[in-house]
Amino acid sequence: PCNCSSVGSLDFQCNINTGQCNCRPKFSGAKCTECNRGHWSYPHCNPCDCFLPGTDDSTCDLETKKCSCTDKTGQCTCKVNVEGVRCDRCRLGKFGLEAKNPLGCSSCYCFGATTQCSEAKGLIHTWVTLKPEQTILPLVDEALQHTTTRGIIFQHPEIVAHMDLVRQDLHLEPFYWKLPEQFEGKKLMAYGGKLKYTIYFEAREETGFSTYNPQVIIRGGTPSHVRIIIRHMAAPLIGQLTRHEIEMTEKKWKYYGDDPRISRTVTREDFLDVLYDIHYILIKATYGNIMRQSRISEISMEVAEQGRITAMTPPAHLIERCDCPPGYSGLSCEVSWLQLTFSSPTQPA
Repeated sequence: PCNCSSVGSLDFQCNINTGQCNCRPKFSGAKCTECNRGHWSYPHCNPCDCFLPGTDDSTCDLETKKCSCTDKTGQCTCKVNVEGVRCDRCRLGKFGLEAKNPLGCSSCYCFGATTQCSEAKGLIHTWVTLKPEQTILPLVDEALQHTTTRGIIFQHPEIVAHMDLVRQDLHLEPFYWKLPEQFEGKKLMAYGGKLKYTIYFEAREETGFSTYNPQVIIRGGTPSHVRIIIRHMAAPLIGQLTRHEIEMTEKKWKYYGDDPRISRTVTREDFLDVLYDIHYILIKATYGNIMRQSRISEISMEVAEQGRITAMTPPAHLIERCDCPPGYSGLSCEVSWLQLTFSSPTQPA
């Protein structure tokens, strides 16, 4: 006899070679005595109902959008920073559940003042851009020893650098465009947004020694903790307008000066420290070999601020709102009452 389950099988027939019974849609196993993937509690076999963004991908079928769960309790397999039977909420000290995050939620940083936070609501993206009068940007060398505007002109909509003239002032390539002051300073609200720009270059050869230098360099930090972080990307091609949209989260950023074989990924804490006070942002202008011309245009950085969320202005995500203890304020508790009292200038008597 086949011994097929009276609940789980369609009929009591089975394959004479393998003994496999014909199971109903929610059932599986040789005798149809188990729930199939995405169901639990045999013989009821209820759907698991896991929340996909918070569930470990390896337990899910991404085509059917079904995940497996334990048969007795229906518990889904959560990502590291996620909890709940359905994996639908962040663990204590974590916030901002999203599908793209391999950990599910981010850790509350709050500059060490508290571990309690949630995702800030009611924020929209605005853009920091060049002002109409900022028609040219200076070029600097990587160490910011020298700066020049010689040979740099504005040809709407691009800022164009003629390298033979630039090289009369700057001698140590690679050269970088230095973004103006509105891209510097307190930029915690840029977290989770994008830094965008378009570049173009003309050179004798596609690749040169500078191909391997970072494309973006940001220096910043708190008074006691300054960092320089860098971002590498595929080099643009000669004569091709290349648009970059760089996510302002720690994910693909590295530490300046690290041995390329180690090249650690920047921690969330260090990335937020840099955004606490950006000293400068540099975007690479040197590509290829024996370069004639470099251009940059369409520079913008998304920054979140309070605003009305509509179809045209979707909400900004990934910014923490910390439950600050007394003496601290700001979404990330970045303003300390002690700092304010000690650093306020003394009034002349």
